[in-house]
Amino acid sequence: MTSQPPAKIIAVQLMAIGDVLMCTPALRELRKNYPQAEISFLVSDYALAALKYNPNVDKLIVFPRKLGYWSYLKFLISLRQYKYDLLIDFQNNPASYTMSLVLRSSRKISFAGKRRNFGYSDLVKPPPVEIYAAIAKLKLLTPLGISQNEDHLPEMPFSQADLNDAKATLLHLNYSSDKPIITLSPVTKRKYKMWSPANYARLCDLLISRYNAQIVFTWGPGEKDVIEEIINLMQETAPKIDYEIKGLLHLTALFSLADLHIGNDNGPRHFAISCGAPTICIFGHVRESHWTPPDSKIHLIVSPHDRSAKPEIPRINSIKFEEVIAACDQLLL
Repeated sequence: MTSQPPAKIIAVQLMAIGDVLMCTPALRELRKNYPQAEISFLVSDYALAALKYNPNVDKLIVFPRKLGYWSYLKFLISLRQYKYDLLIDFQNNPASYTMSLVLRSSRKISFAGKRRNFGYSDLVKPPPVEIYAAIAKLKLLTPLGISQNEDHLPEMPFSQADLNDAKATLLHLNYSSDKPIITLSPVTKRKYKMWSPANYARLCDLLISRYNAQIVFTWGPGEKDVIEEIINLMQETAPKIDYEIKGLLHLTALFSLADLHIGNDNGPRHFAISCGAPTICIFGHVRESHWTPPDSKIHLIVSPHDRSAKPEIPRINSIKFEEVIAACDQLLL
């Protein structure tokens, strides 16, 4: 391999949003080591917001997910117009592998697997799943002589307009800065990851009575019924939910104004981490270390006692309510 630094670099990670966020520390390292390089990123339209304002990406190549057969072939052909010195496939799934084969680059790096190894010039042994995902992504830079693992927190910059939207949301709720603002994301698409609405209602009551907390519920499409169920179970006066979150960057800006974020293992938790908000995550699976910054004093986890590897609902119910409260006390007292 030539020792000349790459002039044009492309990173590939199509989905999901959290996984794309986990690539951002590696992008920082690429920028630090190759400050003159043009860095591009191939990402799906679904996860585009995670990189919209990233200072370490010069060009975004957006893959529209909902393409017909011929439109998909046309998109693949369009990738041939680009020529790179270095390609890093952070994902190595069938879609990213196909695009990495099509893209022209003199050097291609990805994780080794049981299949989809052909076409890469450098294959890196996948790290254990216990390692934080962002650090795992950084391992792909080791063939380049880059071994930075300490600067591993993701970043998701947002605009002033997004921050103004977040401030407007708090103003609509009549929230003030002299009381703790706690964002709460009790939803998830996978039921075995979701702590019960009854537990969240009890938690909200305690946060309000003990800390005089101002709670901001967050939810996605089709998830508002979970929030309404929690509110109906609460004893304290529940916060209003008559507001709209305009998008992921509005949501991230809202997290940046919060004193604490609490929720299940879901995408919003990664957005909160990316903007420096302290977090408490109530895990429903046993790979909590893969999604949590190591040795952090502000990103706490509450793990299930049931360590069964199967995705089962009873596991998250093995978490004791008092353990969640203890984590809240640790960050709020």
